[in-house]
Amino acid sequence: MRGAMRRCAAQLYKTRRLPEAATDSFSQPIQIMDDREILPKALSPVNYKLHLHSIDTSANTYLGQEVIDFVAKESTNKVHLNYKPGCVKVTKASGTIQGTNSVSVDDIDHNDAKETLTLTLSADIPKGAEAQISLEFSADIQSNMAGFYRSRYKGDNGEDLVMLSTQFESSDARRAFPCIDEPNQKASFELSIEIPHEGWTALSNMPVASESVSESGKKVVTYEKAPKMSTYLFAWALGEFEYIEDFTDRTYNGKKLPVRVYTTKGLKEQGRLALQSATKIIDFFSTVFGIDYVLPKCDLLAVHEFTHGAMENWGLITYRTTAVLFDEETSESAYKTRVVYVVAHELAHQWFGNLVTMDWWNELWLNEGFATWVGWFAVDHLYPEWDVFSRFVSEALQQALALDGLRGSHPIEVPVRSGLEVDQIFDHISYLKGASSIRMLSTNLGVDTFLKGVSQYLKKHQYGNAKTTDLWAALADVSGVDVAKQMHNWTNKIGFPILDAKYASEGDKSRIQLSQRRFLASGDVTAEEDTTVWWIPLAVSTGKDKAPRHESLTDRTGEVSDLGDGFFKLNKDQVGVYRVCYSEELLDRIGKFASELSNKDKVGLVADAGAAALEGSGSSASLLNLIKQIGVSSETDHYVWSEIISRLRAIRTAWSEGDEEIKNSITAFARKIVEPVVNTLRWTTEAQDDYVWIENRALIFSMAVDLGIESVVSEAQKRFKQWVAGDKSSIHPSLRRAVYSANIQYAQGEDLQAVYQYLVKEVNDSETVDGRELAASALGKVKTSDLIAQNLDMLLQVKIPVQDVHSLVNQLAANPAARSTTWEFFKKNWDTLYKEYASNMIIFERLIRLLLTSLVSEKDYNDVKAFFKDKDQSGFDRAVQQGLDTIKTRYQWTKRDTPVVQQWLAKYQ
Repeated sequence: MRGAMRRCAAQLYKTRRLPEAATDSFSQPIQIMDDREILPKALSPVNYKLHLHSIDTSANTYLGQEVIDFVAKESTNKVHLNYKPGCVKVTKASGTIQGTNSVSVDDIDHNDAKETLTLTLSADIPKGAEAQISLEFSADIQSNMAGFYRSRYKGDNGEDLVMLSTQFESSDARRAFPCIDEPNQKASFELSIEIPHEGWTALSNMPVASESVSESGKKVVTYEKAPKMSTYLFAWALGEFEYIEDFTDRTYNGKKLPVRVYTTKGLKEQGRLALQSATKIIDFFSTVFGIDYVLPKCDLLAVHEFTHGAMENWGLITYRTTAVLFDEETSESAYKTRVVYVVAHELAHQWFGNLVTMDWWNELWLNEGFATWVGWFAVDHLYPEWDVFSRFVSEALQQALALDGLRGSHPIEVPVRSGLEVDQIFDHISYLKGASSIRMLSTNLGVDTFLKGVSQYLKKHQYGNAKTTDLWAALADVSGVDVAKQMHNWTNKIGFPILDAKYASEGDKSRIQLSQRRFLASGDVTAEEDTTVWWIPLAVSTGKDKAPRHESLTDRTGEVSDLGDGFFKLNKDQVGVYRVCYSEELLDRIGKFASELSNKDKVGLVADAGAAALEGSGSSASLLNLIKQIGVSSETDHYVWSEIISRLRAIRTAWSEGDEEIKNSITAFARKIVEPVVNTLRWTTEAQDDYVWIENRALIFSMAVDLGIESVVSEAQKRFKQWVAGDKSSIHPSLRRAVYSANIQYAQGEDLQAVYQYLVKEVNDSETVDGRELAASALGKVKTSDLIAQNLDMLLQVKIPVQDVHSLVNQLAANPAARSTTWEFFKKNWDTLYKEYASNMIIFERLIRLLLTSLVSEKDYNDVKAFFKDKDQSGFDRAVQQGLDTIKTRYQWTKRDTPVVQQWLAKYQ
């Protein structure tokens, strides 16, 4: 959801701000501080008044009139603003001081590289004075999902239609109008829009205040003034919209709050799940935060082209269609959790991010980490039967640790010099490691105490900006715990610890000897990289239904004693953000007590064993043995199976370019693990089948297809033929992914061509909201060279909607039959692909990351390194480094452990 490509056309002349020459620094277009490049702060924005008119959806242009109110902190005759070259052009400018003294603008200097313009006034604005700058500008409606942009979609009769909306985070408000585009330069906003077409609706952060008619006879909508907020949260949208509406149970300022889901025509009823969730979540957050939702309305808008999942614009939250729309009859079941969670995440931002905003982008995690944790917290409140924190452990925590285990990771709080650099840190560290750290801390303090501190923090800093230290201070105040000391290394240092745990016993007493060190998946951490000592909450489990023993490790080494001779496991429910490498004896002992493990503990045990095997401190044989122990133990939990399958996929990927014997042995082992549970499942769906069971069936059948289990493949092929013949009851929505996959992988001849053409049609014109993503993903699983080539040609010709190309590339890169071809294709067509996709660097960075992190061999590593050596990697350098780290880790694993894996598999079979 965050921003677009950054190019520098010129080198900025830099002048540092010197105390004895403060006035001079305010004359420079960019002020160079110790940790950031920002606009000079002689003027502070108070209010923006913006009128948009002459919106032309054919020429993709519009005009704007803008008045910015300032207060002068220092005397200056310079007004510094952000703008995006090529997107916005100022055509007229003037000013007033103290409301009466008119001043002219003698000069406008542009710095395209830093995206700034400097207006030189004919007179100084005295310190403490109020001033206004009036601007007229022309601008382009964008087509790359950044700034003020258009989305294309099909109408009911197949006609091509457009809607318009904004996406300003992180630094793209400047694409739409000149402004001070920095998060701590908050101001109020007044907006009016001339609506370009009959039947269109215009939306913004606030309710409509009035309507009028322009000189050209078009409707003009004026909105109520929005409260102080950052520019990235300002928003508007126009289109042929319809809506459904409901109200909160609680009252706000004497009235129940109206909540609406807006869509283009024909889709509004699919917003029911989001709507019923949103009204409850707003009430829930108002209660737990101790602060009522502050705006007079809340709108959720489905946008047809969107880079991420959603954007938390205050009062007008925008979403990718699959993140807000869900149809019980046609949508894949996995999207149900996604919709409820994403709605909760964005609503959390209305407090944590909007009401109180991080001071600068280096503390992005304050927005995203907290919203991620409390989003899952809200889902758990609404749907406790979903056991979403087991999902959190199997997905969010593991993704965070996987990225943070790479040398190319970064701390949660990462230095950001410029707002133009921030897009790459909207990643699993800011979101998922941040959320996991919040979960660890809130559990340690007690959730009620933690939320009491959050409430204090929000009340103290509302309508302003804050830093991580402000949150720690509030939490320390309510808990009496030195939170800053406990959490400093978790947020300010790269990586996380792994605990080496060894078992020792004397008579009927036993203990675990512990030592902590930094985990690197490549297994080659240096002494210089391993200097951090973390505070580690141990939470020793002695049974799934028993409260854990709360102890902590604050030194390099320590021990847990007096454990007796029964069951025990460290890090109960995987609350701590760390791994444990158990000795082989200890891991085998814990595995025998599987009935005493909670679902979260089973997930964590398998995940930790997998990570330790990858790193080399653990044994791949122990990992395989643990998978066998849990997998064949009549395990039924969805999230445990999700982790088992994730580790089986990792093993298959790592050895996918090995000799046929070991590949076949790994596949045979995986089949023996998966097939027994396949035999307990059925294709029909009955009323008593709960949501999580349906999710698990989809997971198991999809893995069975990839393993070529004949009973599943043949049934999927039969049902697909019934489906295309018109029997829409033949495939439950949750099973489309598995059915598509079975047919594109195993069909032959004319049948394969028919499947392929069906999926291509789905990508471009699906009848269901999620059909495009599912079909694009399935296309990437094709095995024949001619169809792989057709897929790649669609990428080159941009015949797949840009927002969905990652679904195709992800599967092509993961597909052993297509992986090398796809990488060669990217190298050969680099310039064309860069031109087509890098106008939104978020999209392009995602493609590079997905492609590189699926490569497996030392040859791949050397090839990637050589290819990018002379490339400008601006905007995706982290993706390249993380890709290289992943490839290296993978080939080192297979080099080291191939004999161990071969020996274990031979013995097992």
